[in-house]
Formats: sequence, C-alpha cells, structure tokens
Amino acid sequence: SSEFTVRLGLPPLGILFEEIQPGLQKGVIVVGLVPGGKGEECQAIKVGDVLKSTSAMKFVSRSTTFDLVEVDCTVLDFDSIVSAIGSNDPKFKCDSVTLSFMRSEDSSDGNSETS
Repeated sequence: SSEFTVRLGLPPLGILFEEIQPGLQKGVIVVGLVPGGKGEECQAIKVGDVLKSTSAMKFVSRSTTFDLVEVDCTVLDFDSIVSAIGSNDPKFKCDSVTLSFMRSEDSSDGNSETS
C-alpha cells in the first residue's frame, strides 16, 4: 500500500466518503468524487482510497485560542471525521484542508496466479 497527502481549499471538497465498517469507529473510504469538485481536480484521489488523517482546528481548553492539529481518521466515525474536516474554516485564519490517504494495491493488477 502507499500513502499520499493532498492540500485542498476549504470545504466543500467534493469527496464522497462512507464508513469502512458502518457504525464502528474504523474510518472512512472514498466512494465517489463530485465532477468538478476539489477532490477530482487535484487528480490524486481515487475511489477506494482510505482517509488516514485530516487537518483540523482544535480549541485549547479554558481559552479562546486554537491550534491546527492532525487528526487520525482511522479511529473515528463518519460524523467525527466530517466535523474535523469542516473545522478548517476561514474564521480560524485557515485557508485549506490537508488530507492524507492510504491506497491499497489494486487486486486486479495481474499478480494473482490461476490454477
């Protein structure tokens, strides 16, 4: 498998995600790209890619400040991941979202043996 990172503008990103295991905190997989959306236009993201991490804004407790953090998406559910992506907002002086993906080897790459 390989990993790659893309930096896109702010949401909406035009990437359709679905939970890897519905109802469990196991992350999301790309199931579609909106034509003309930021996800498609970057030409790196493909259906089947697993979202590994996203940038997100995290509030510092007991203060009005916030930090840009990297969130591990492989241990979260769909709603938590969408919230993390959506926290990248201009009101926090943020102008983009950084997403890291994992791509598994294509099972139809011709390496399978037939008997």
